[in-house]
Amino acid sequence: MTKTLSSFIVMLGLAFSFTAMQAQSSVFARIAADPDLQEFEEAIIEAGLQSTFSTNGAYTIFAPTNDVFNIPGSFNEAQIREVVLRHCVAGFYRVFDLVDGFALNTMNQRMLTVDINGNGIFIAGNRVSRPDILGSNGVLHVLDSSIG
Repeated sequence: MTKTLSSFIVMLGLAFSFTAMQAQSSVFARIAADPDLQEFEEAIIEAGLQSTFSTNGAYTIFAPTNDVFNIPGSFNEAQIREVVLRHCVAGFYRVFDLVDGFALNTMNQRMLTVDINGNGIFIAGNRVSRPDILGSNGVLHVLDSSIG
């Protein structure tokens, strides 16, 4: 029994350590580590926002997956920045902080409305497919479509 309890305590400690290590990574590092978000990562870099989302602050990022996110090749840095920032909110909003009808102001002053219903949580009509990916400076929610 003591050996089993000791093993459980060690496993529990490792789980907490892993969670703490994940939270020590910035939201940009969490995006960069996810192969499904490579297109969004590249857009953040092209927009000159990598250092913003890698340093102190509190950010909530609604990141679309590769299969739904596409930046036209003709876009310049300012246009790419505009597209990226419509997916980003200053502040830390986990799923339990979101309320049906709540409006979030993006970092480029657009309003995103939260809709919660039997089909899930939606941000400006886009379903949150993977919520609450924590970073040291914010939280990431993966969307199944891009905010237009």
